[in-house]
Amino acid sequence: MLHPSTRLFSMALNMALILTLGEQVVQAQSSQTAVNAETSSRLAQPSPSPDVTPSDVTPSDATPSDETAEPTESRQPRNFIGVGGSIGLSGEDIGLSESGFAIMNRKDLNDRLSIRGANVFGSTRNDNTIALTVNFPVRSSSGETQLIPFVGGGLLISSKGLFNDVLVRGLATGGIDVPLSRRFTATSAVNVGFTDPVAVGVGLGVMYGF
Repeated sequence: MLHPSTRLFSMALNMALILTLGEQVVQAQSSQTAVNAETSSRLAQPSPSPDVTPSDVTPSDATPSDETAEPTESRQPRNFIGVGGSIGLSGEDIGLSESGFAIMNRKDLNDRLSIRGANVFGSTRNDNTIALTVNFPVRSSSGETQLIPFVGGGLLISSKGLFNDVLVRGLATGGIDVPLSRRFTATSAVNVGFTDPVAVGVGLGVMYGF
């Protein structure tokens, strides 16, 4: 038979072993629970979407290039014809120096060059002018043409009646065109014919573009 003190010691040792093993089991269970919770949290988070870089954009998603857009200026009229009048300032027996009815025309070769002509019906002579002019378009901030100053030179062909007593001289011209709309343009010009004496006339009119 064991001594009472020995039995008490044995019982205390067994209790200590049981408590130690129980604590280790609880710690193991707590660690496993924490791992499971962390794994569940990671699975619950949505996966980040891949970043889209400019290289990932397909040609179909790209904005159409400006090459398909037709330039505004190319759609503008290039030929003009109109009516007006001529006011003579100086000269003798020349249509430019006499006030009369005028038919005007303009053909644009490009934005900078035009061929301009006028038929002036004076009281004694009829004058035909033709000139190559250099244009200086003045545009607004939006690109719309507001004014077209021009200057150039060419020929003055003056005659009595229908090609009677024909006179051919040099011509200098300068003026300004003011677009009233896409089709209509007001024009004014000073025409100088190198006759003897020099003939000077001011032409005013409105032209239609087509």
